[in-house]
Amino acid sequence: MRAHATLMRQLDIDLRESSGLRLADFDVLAQLTAAGGELQMTDLAVTASSFRARD
Repeated sequence: MRAHATLMRQLDIDLRESSGLRLADFDVLAQLTAAGGELQMTDLAVTASSFRARD
């Protein structure tokens, strides 16, 4: 678990430096793309909260 947390932190740092996006923001955009650009707000909220739970 420690290796996963370290990797996620480094991915977040690298993404912020290169694009200004947080990893959680990127994850939401990826979920929207996978869903064809549309998700219900409740589905989006579940996605965002489950991502934060992994941090």
